[in-house]
Amino acid sequence: TLFCPVLRHQQIDGDFKISEQRTFDMGALEGKAQKMAQKIIDDLGGYGLFGVEFFIRGQEVIFSELSPRPHDTGLLTLYTQNLSEFDLHARAILHLPISDITALRSGACHTINAERASSNYTVHGLAEAEAMPDVEVMLFGKPDAYPNRRLGIVFAPNVETAIAAHAKITLDY
Repeated sequence: TLFCPVLRHQQIDGDFKISEQRTFDMGALEGKAQKMAQKIIDDLGGYGLFGVEFFIRGQEVIFSELSPRPHDTGLLTLYTQNLSEFDLHARAILHLPISDITALRSGACHTINAERASSNYTVHGLAEAEAMPDVEVMLFGKPDAYPNRRLGIVFAPNVETAIAAHAKITLDY
């Protein structure tokens, strides 16, 4: 079993909005979480990527949920790793070798969410956001918007830059 560098995510109104990887230090808690994840995954069996989520309270690691597939909070791996969560899942289920998982850089991401329903929305501010150093924007190409639907994501080297780049992006409905 291989592990990606730990991702931390923030939820707002019960939904994932920001993830970060290699921008923080979990110390010994990372090892505790990996041991728990290893036991859970070994007991379940199967192949593929398992996104195992924990809550951290003080020095306590508390299991939250498991996704036996790529997960939205792991989209950041497209920006930060040599093999994204999608690459890892495909290689695992196809029994292809995974020599190592290398962190290429630290990073953070912020989701771009619709505020209202529309079948004819326009995204503005992409050039301004991507003009910021090391910022990349990915739009998902969804034809319809509805409240809180994720329409894209902003990748950046840290949370502050992700938030600043996200602020440059607006939607017209």
